[in-house]
Amino acid sequence: MGLNWRRALTYLGADVDAKQKLTITSVVGMLPFINVIILGYGVEIYRGVVSGKKDEDIQPEWSNVGDFALKGILAAIIALGYVIVGMLFSLLIGLLFGSSAFIQLFTGGTAHVSIFLKFLVALVFYGVSVFFWAGFSLYCESVVVTRAFRIGEVALRVQALGKDFWFGVAAWCSVNYVISLFTGILPVPFLGTCLCILFMSYSSLIMVHILAQLSVIRIKPVLGDVVNVGYMEYSLKNRAAAAAHEDEFGYSKQGGRKASHYADHRPDTTLTWSTDSDNPLDE
Repeated sequence: MGLNWRRALTYLGADVDAKQKLTITSVVGMLPFINVIILGYGVEIYRGVVSGKKDEDIQPEWSNVGDFALKGILAAIIALGYVIVGMLFSLLIGLLFGSSAFIQLFTGGTAHVSIFLKFLVALVFYGVSVFFWAGFSLYCESVVVTRAFRIGEVALRVQALGKDFWFGVAAWCSVNYVISLFTGILPVPFLGTCLCILFMSYSSLIMVHILAQLSVIRIKPVLGDVVNVGYMEYSLKNRAAAAAHEDEFGYSKQGGRKASHYADHRPDTTLTWSTDSDNPLDE
């Protein structure tokens, strides 16, 4: 079983009420600031994939906008925190190369200096994006903001999710960059802004599905069929099997925290991993 890119790209249209839901998603997704609700909507989509819902049942109804808004605002705070980290690293690059060289990053300046600095800054924000999405997965599972900033745990999640995750984030970053370029040349700036955040909202919902798939594929196998998301608890009968795969980093080779970690932590939420029998990713 591997990452199913087709599902991630098409699941938004699989719902029986897809037209209605996509219409609402599009309206919300293109409104500046209001579009943070999409992040909260993505939280529920992530949880739906992880709990084993079929593609046609993953998208929640838009009747609970308040809950989506709250979760979206919290997710936006997480994103802002990581963006600030990226900006600080970018400023550090500016200090290392001199203020005049750093100014050229934004003004064009000497071509080779500008391209080199832009490449470094792009690498910084790519790394920040990797950590943000890994932290976002931890937030989705527990709905606790601070878990997204536990760098050690986030780093372990990055390691566990594997190379498909790195590629997925790279694709997400590249698509968003292209979106910003094309919408930035529109003659009406406000329209360009609305279309930009709309398309970025949809790219983020696709990334959420990719992230959730990888969480099921890479983290669930070693923990057994029923695992509460958040501070996960696995069935004690699977403890020996899980412990056999532990390594010195605290994650199994298949992905997941050490068995001893889950034995000592009670679950924070009722959300459970899907079982093999009802996992839509196995189809």
